Amino acid sequence: MKITIKETNDIQEITIIDPKTGLDYARDFIGNNEIDLEFDDEGNIIMTEEACDYWFNLCSHYEKADHRCYRMKDDLNNSEYTSFLDDLTYEISQVDLETTPDVMNQICDKYEPEKVMIYNENCASAGNVHHQATSDCNWEHGDSSCYSEKDIPRMKELLEGYGGSQYNRKVARTLLEYFGH
Repeated sequence: MKITIKETNDIQEITIIDPKTGLDYARDFIGNNEIDLEFDDEGNIIMTEEACDYWFNLCSHYEKADHRCYRMKDDLNNSEYTSFLDDLTYEISQVDLETTPDVMNQICDKYEPEKVMIYNENCASAGNVHHQATSDCNWEHGDSSCYSEKDIPRMKELLEGYGGSQYNRKVARTLLEYFGH
């Protein structure tokens, strides 16, 4: 969506890309939340530079939170995801627009599967070197779990269907592969 800056007539662009469809819905997002929008002859919304900065920052923050929420469906099983969506819907209905992205991230934090690191016993002398289980996860040394070969039976049980979320099964496969099983 294009914005014409009132003070300078510069054109800026604001987008929010829907993670599911790939479509930009910034115009709807702003239009549903802003009263008395002005448009120029080309159909661009006219805003002050301050208002444009506000909407750019909010839309950017919102898009990141929206994409994070969308990715949660890959990390949670069906019942967990349903609970996640219920909590998300309720919590964002309780806050103002500016706070919505932060609340979305807080709900994701609540439901985000435990971050996992593999502990390679051979590296113990090198200061507990950790290896990433999957490259697409965020790794933090402070709150991660360490796994070694003693955890292999439990990982095999996860893969045989004795519980665990989709994310935990992914970690189990990665750990077994890492330890050569």
